[in-house]
Amino acid sequence: MAEKYVSVSKLKKHYSWWDGELSEMKQTFDDIILVQPEANVDDREFSTWSAVCTSEDRMLIKCEVCGSEFDVATKDFMEYQRCPHCGAYMLFANTVINDDI
Repeated sequence: MAEKYVSVSKLKKHYSWWDGELSEMKQTFDDIILVQPEANVDDREFSTWSAVCTSEDRMLIKCEVCGSEFDVATKDFMEYQRCPHCGAYMLFANTVINDDI
């Protein structure tokens, strides 16, 4: 069964009018809601761009999540916050270029 996320304030509005004999049940419902763990609704996937040099001396960048490669010369990928292919949020790692290779 898939998880369903609910709004606590909207849920409480459904029984906020309970008075008298129902007030104990109202408190029980409040207690049950209060002890529930918070939902993790931020299912973002994060990745980094890696630099890839091809045999044709082209520079590509590669998404570490999906493996998609993009030619640096055709796009300004520093502007992308997400991979255009898989949608992972991109974190830019420091790039070190070794001229000795």
